[in-house]
Amino acid sequence: MQSLLDASLQRLRTLSQQPRTGISGAIAGKVYSGITLLLVLVFASRIIDTSAYGLLAFYINMQLILAALDLGLSTVASREFAKATPDTDHAALLRRLEYCYLVPTLLVLVTVLVGYEWASTHLFRFPPGHSQPWSVLAMGLALVIELPTKLYLGVLLGRGKQLLSACFLIASDTARWWGGLAVLALTGSAGVFMVWQIGVLIVWLSLMCFTAWKGWGLLAFRTLSSNRSQATALFRESVGPLSLSTLAGSARAQIDRFMVASQVSLAALGGYSTATSFSNGLLVLSTQLSGFLMPALTRARGSDDAPLAFARLFDKGFRLLGPVAVLGAALLLAATHPLLSVLHFTPEVSRTFRAAFPMLVLSALAATLAGPPYAALLAEGRFHSVTVVNLVCGGVLTAAILGVHPNDDYIANVARAVAGSQALAFMIMVGSQWRPFNGTRTLNELARTCAPTLIAAAILISPYFIFGWLQ
Repeated sequence: MQSLLDASLQRLRTLSQQPRTGISGAIAGKVYSGITLLLVLVFASRIIDTSAYGLLAFYINMQLILAALDLGLSTVASREFAKATPDTDHAALLRRLEYCYLVPTLLVLVTVLVGYEWASTHLFRFPPGHSQPWSVLAMGLALVIELPTKLYLGVLLGRGKQLLSACFLIASDTARWWGGLAVLALTGSAGVFMVWQIGVLIVWLSLMCFTAWKGWGLLAFRTLSSNRSQATALFRESVGPLSLSTLAGSARAQIDRFMVASQVSLAALGGYSTATSFSNGLLVLSTQLSGFLMPALTRARGSDDAPLAFARLFDKGFRLLGPVAVLGAALLLAATHPLLSVLHFTPEVSRTFRAAFPMLVLSALAATLAGPPYAALLAEGRFHSVTVVNLVCGGVLTAAILGVHPNDDYIANVARAVAGSQALAFMIMVGSQWRPFNGTRTLNELARTCAPTLIAAAILISPYFIFGWLQ
């Protein structure tokens, strides 16, 4: 029996180190996660009231803001472990990254403890007499506990363990979301749902820590050699610059929800957040492909034929992602009316969803197609370029939303501003691969890579907007 177990574990390790199996498993894990979240939203809309649903939808969207709270450290972990050689002290590298992670985790914890009462009365517009500060506190604590898991997932990706990370993700999402849905069905309380999230996340974090520490003897709490020069170099070259770019990018990705939250009811916020969640299903592909591409591109930069290997990987990534993303966007737009019939929203939530969804799908498509050039910029260490793109596009988006008047078309105009800023970010990131902007590609090479996908997008998606305008 022991030999059979050892053979099974060895087979799993072998499979997880094969590129095709690894990326397929990683995408399968993210697809499962995305579908689970959407189904939870569908079923939850039938069993809880609109205020609880608005808080739940906002929490699910807050999963994306963890990228900002992470400060890019999970990406640093993936990049550093991808560059690691057999002589690298992996235990010391992991411990340095964990020390870096303490700072944002403690800052977020203090922010949650100090600001949850203010958020429950000013950020979320609960119905009169129904304010639930303890639910907001539980939501914040769940996000704090989930934050360190991103670091250990980044370590697994950097070591080429995509399949193992997918197994962790599927197991945790099953317990978190399907178990949480059962809790909602029994209690109808978003606050109790958040408490369930806290319990599952504590177990998940403990399991991730055990897996990472056991491999390098950290469970014995042995004394690690302190090398201040290595720690300083890591912060200067990767952690500091990437933290700035990640903060700027996540702020740009989330600013619309925070600005909308103060202008509309909690029910309408739930409709807008649900539209964002469904449209962001496209980002499942981009996130996993970028997570696989970035370590591979980092290793390609150190090969003998670095420019050629880098270009081949970039082209393959974009050509693989483009057709799937365009087809997914077209299917999402075609499914607008069936989704509304399934979700059983109130009239206010349905109007919000219908107004925002089409443009948010286009925004998600642009963000998905920006995945390969984003991974290339990170692999090249051009973190300042990413920061500039996010700051410029975030400033454009903020100015556009501030210029929107709160009238009947408020949500639709906000969604148009989001789509426009994301399209601008996509064009700048693709242009960053052009040689005059320190890239490695000529204009003709970029056109041959990107043009077929953009033409297909115009052909498949434009009829939806043309027919909608005619009607």
